[in-house]
Parts: sequence; structure tokens; C-alpha cells
Amino acid sequence: MKTEEYTYSHLRDLPIKASFYRCESAPLNKIILYFHGGGLIYGSRHDISENAIQSFLDAGYHFLSFDYPLAPESELKVILHSVK
Repeated sequence: MKTEEYTYSHLRDLPIKASFYRCESAPLNKIILYFHGGGLIYGSRHDISENAIQSFLDAGYHFLSFDYPLAPESELKVILHSVK
């Protein structure tokens, strides 16, 4: 499974990254956006299983998984601003 990694934002000097999984056939040309769970205090864009990602790709969807700043180090307004 090929992954492209992007830095989409920064929090001070910390890069905030996303992983893009491209569906080679992409008949639907649609993207599923994934923001991990964890109640804003833990987790990462890698929390979803490769089997789940592969299911989306097999169904014709691209898949884009995001990291974001976590609490309590970051306030909610900072977290929301980073994913705009």
C-alpha cells in the first residue's frame, strides 16, 4: 500500500502531517477524510488498520488521514484552526 505523506500545517516548529492513500482505479474519484479518535488527547493518523484502508481503496475511494495538535498541550481553538 503506497502512502504519500504531507505536512499541511505547523504548530510553532512542529509539523502537522497527513497521509494520503491513493486508489489507483478511483472510479468514484472521492476521498474519505479521517481524523482519528482519542477525545483530542491521544491518537494518530496511523490508528486505523491497513485492512480498513484497503477496503476503502478497493471500493474506489482515496483515503486521507490527518494528525492534529493534541490537548492539553494545545487549546481547542488551536486544534480547530490547524485542521481548517
